Amino acid sequence: HWDGLRLEPIENPGRERAWWVFGTDADHVYVVGERGLGLERIARGQFVPFDTETKQTIYGIWGASPSRLYFASGDFIASEGRGRIHVRTSSGARAIDDADLAAFQGKAMFKVLGSCDDDVFAAGERGAVFHYDGSSWTKMSTPDARTPVLTLSGRSAMDVYAVGGRGTGALWHY
Repeated sequence: HWDGLRLEPIENPGRERAWWVFGTDADHVYVVGERGLGLERIARGQFVPFDTETKQTIYGIWGASPSRLYFASGDFIASEGRGRIHVRTSSGARAIDDADLAAFQGKAMFKVLGSCDDDVFAAGERGAVFHYDGSSWTKMSTPDARTPVLTLSGRSAMDVYAVGGRGTGALWHY
């Protein structure tokens, strides 16, 4: 917490390490992390846990509004572990069941970014970049299917940057 002079620590009510923080506005802030950690702060109060419906590490979260949040997870420990994209609505959280996402065999999805509920990107291992258009997820082409795509940034479907690599510093623009 910034008090105008310095950062003040905030108590983490979860017992797991946090990996990412995202806010839809000043009154709705979300923290995700290891073993399915999900925390939310509403109306500038304390952070409280929310059920993510996964025990995987959650590496990123994004949403156009508090009513629909997307998050990316993975599992590098389990032999059958595979990256997933999840959605949280007023009905709760669930892994997204989509044919293109189901074909993904990488161990982790790392980040999610969008401009609205029907313009969402997700990035992960093995050069994975997916786009959601409001009805289905589509795998986008990347120059290298072995390079992990670690994070995304942008302002619209026509202006998204992806970076990644294992010591190579790969950069893509969509």
